[in-house]
Amino acid sequence: MAEKKQQDTILQMLQGMQSVEMEDILHTQENEEWLQKYFPENPVFDDTTLLNFSEQLTRVKEALAFIRNHGSSKQKIHTLKRKEMDILRLESSYDETQLTGFLTQVKKLQEQWEQVESSLTYWQEAENWTSQWRNFDIDPTDDSAFVSYFLGRASNDQWEDIQSYLKKAKVHYEINDSQKNETFFSGLFLKNEKETIQNQLSELGALFEQNPYEKSPKKMLATAKEEQSQLWQQQKKMTKEIGRLKQQVAYLQLNEEILLTKIQREKTKENLVHSNYVVVIRSWIAAEDLPEIKKELFQVFGENELYFSLEEPTRQQIDENKVPTKLKNKALIQPFESLTSMYAMPKYEEIDPTPWMAPFYFVFFGMMVADTGYGLIILLASTIGLHFIPLKRNIKTFLRLFQILSFSIIFWGIIYGSAFGADLPFQLLNPTEDFMTIFMISLVFGGIQLFTGLFLAAKENIKKKDYLSAVREGFSWQGILIGILMIALGAMIVDSEAIKNSGIVLAVVNALLIVGIPIIQSKSKVGGFFSGLYDLYGITGYIGDFVSYSRLMALGISGGSIAMAFNLLVGTLPPVARFTIGIVLLVVLQALNIFLSMLSAYVHAARLQYVEFFGKFFEGGGKAFQPFKTEEKYINIHKKSEE
Repeated sequence: MAEKKQQDTILQMLQGMQSVEMEDILHTQENEEWLQKYFPENPVFDDTTLLNFSEQLTRVKEALAFIRNHGSSKQKIHTLKRKEMDILRLESSYDETQLTGFLTQVKKLQEQWEQVESSLTYWQEAENWTSQWRNFDIDPTDDSAFVSYFLGRASNDQWEDIQSYLKKAKVHYEINDSQKNETFFSGLFLKNEKETIQNQLSELGALFEQNPYEKSPKKMLATAKEEQSQLWQQQKKMTKEIGRLKQQVAYLQLNEEILLTKIQREKTKENLVHSNYVVVIRSWIAAEDLPEIKKELFQVFGENELYFSLEEPTRQQIDENKVPTKLKNKALIQPFESLTSMYAMPKYEEIDPTPWMAPFYFVFFGMMVADTGYGLIILLASTIGLHFIPLKRNIKTFLRLFQILSFSIIFWGIIYGSAFGADLPFQLLNPTEDFMTIFMISLVFGGIQLFTGLFLAAKENIKKKDYLSAVREGFSWQGILIGILMIALGAMIVDSEAIKNSGIVLAVVNALLIVGIPIIQSKSKVGGFFSGLYDLYGITGYIGDFVSYSRLMALGISGGSIAMAFNLLVGTLPPVARFTIGIVLLVVLQALNIFLSMLSAYVHAARLQYVEFFGKFFEGGGKAFQPFKTEEKYINIHKKSEE
């Protein structure tokens, strides 16, 4: 809560910090009681400033589009270079008077251009029409007491009959133009025969046209060409003049960013509570961000100028899923948050699966690409993009993800002894010979992830103090899977009846727990029994889950085989072609394989997380934290003010 005169400064600072999610106070039901009590006459929001900024933004966008599309192509566009800037510094460069003057200049040019375009359209249409009657030189104003004329056109199929009639009727005619399907002709005849001749020609299929211009077609054609020539020269000069404005594109983009920032802030004001002197701002703030927010605000305002009221989320808000979720992970894990958010945001009190999923995704992705050369290229490209190219924050996060994943690609490429499809001097595993070993490794990784998912399912239920569900959804399934592994170990590997029988007992006991616990939990014992049986039937799904992890082997081998095939293909070319066009062909083919390998790994590694892993413990459906921030269309805003 603060004095209303401080509203703009507070909102500007909060917007620059990007650490709060503004609440729509007026349309939140739980606020109705205190709103009625303390702000019964909340003043109507004055949208004059918002409309002004919106109008300015529209004019800026129109000016940008006009300059880009109509300026001389010889003039280079000076765009705004993306950089980081403090919000105060950004908005300090806004000069409404200067911007309005520049936009007026551009608008004047635009109107002149549109006028020239309109004139060109008029004279082009005139040329198109008159060129069909280019030999006809009678002006519409010429009048004769005895003679009249017509302009007509007919299909070529009808022209022979029309021509015969014109000769028979003693009409003086000329063919003005002949096209693929039509003939354009004109004729002179006695006025007293006008009705008869025109009726007969109409019956034969002729269509008549009126000269829409004040000159004869012959004169009008010459005038149209002359006028167009002058307009083209005028347009050429204007193109150069508009082209010089391309140097101001960066200026317009900067003002577009500023206006987007101001509009966002003005729209936020619509949802605030204010009287004539006081403004109330409510927002969600991550607990760890609060000290920094207070520090920033109190650097500008005194301790007594702002009033803070802090509340933890209520149980009702949590149960109704009204509390936003803001993921919090270490720098190395943070890029993987995009994968979690693509699936679903965790609810407020739900586990964040990102730190648990990240190591598996890292390993799986590298195993699916598994080429040292590809990994080095991805590492180099992502590093250059992160350190030398100004990019949006979300693109930087995406590149950072691939920079991390490139190390896994290199690691598995070394294990497989592969670089661009060629064999390295050393190989720990040969994909073409050791595919069964790689297959078993894939299943082991899958088993580890499945056990981790079941552990997290149990952990989440323990956190809720639902211990029976922890056993039913987590520990019992782990017991069954361990039991099955013991049975396989005792029967097929070590030939031990003790291990085999222990596995049977372990699997049966845990199967009984899965069937029995729903009976205890359910009011209907019969319903609980069948619910438990249905849960136990889910054991068949684990077979599919394990098989799904075979794609770790399949994609890794297929990508390397395709790269090897490309190398062999180029190797079959004659020496001259091999070291000329062959090099280009090899680069293109390898680039295609990199793209396909990365795409496949990105999709299939994510699929393993979403289906096989998340399905064991993660529900999702949370409300993502939406920070009050700037658009950042051209400029990245510092989250802290510059001191």
